[in-house]
Amino acid sequence: MKRKPDWGNFWLRSPLTRSKSYFKLYTRFRLRGYLRLLKKLNLDGRTTLELGGGSGYLSKLLSRKRGTKPFVVDNNREAFDFCRKIHSDIEYFCEDMFRHRGKYDLVFSDGLVEHFYPGKEREGVIRLHKKLLKKGGYCMIFVPKNSWLVHRFMSMKNEYEHKFTLEELKREARLAGLKVIGGTSDLHMVGILCK
Repeated sequence: MKRKPDWGNFWLRSPLTRSKSYFKLYTRFRLRGYLRLLKKLNLDGRTTLELGGGSGYLSKLLSRKRGTKPFVVDNNREAFDFCRKIHSDIEYFCEDMFRHRGKYDLVFSDGLVEHFYPGKEREGVIRLHKKLLKKGGYCMIFVPKNSWLVHRFMSMKNEYEHKFTLEELKREARLAGLKVIGGTSDLHMVGILCK
């Protein structure tokens, strides 16, 4: 069985943290999938929480495009420090996301769920999205696509990272008690919007 990623090492050595141009290009590409799923929702002034949000940059971009108040929870000190270097107006909780308390209008993750092993562990992280929602809120989950391109060029090598089809992600969300109301796919990721 492959080991879980070493996130401290990732944030210290990732091309995302070494090249601002690459980082900005990648995150803007990622944002397009979010905007497709969220286009019919009014998010002005609403709160968003990104689980395992790393740098918080995706939360920041979403905030700029849709007028949200961004929050991030991640327990990695290197990611937290990186976030502080690029922007200071995100409320960042450097703590275990499973111990986080609060309720938000939109809870989302990008590149998180695939690192949890199938069964109770993966179900638990998906349920966490729902647990942190305000009544009437939404959650959004993005994971790597199960495709040759992603396996070959966009994977974390030697570390556990499950690739999903859109239908598989929808099924996992339903098993965790979420109602799937939308889905999208691009070259790298598949994503769903749920209640």
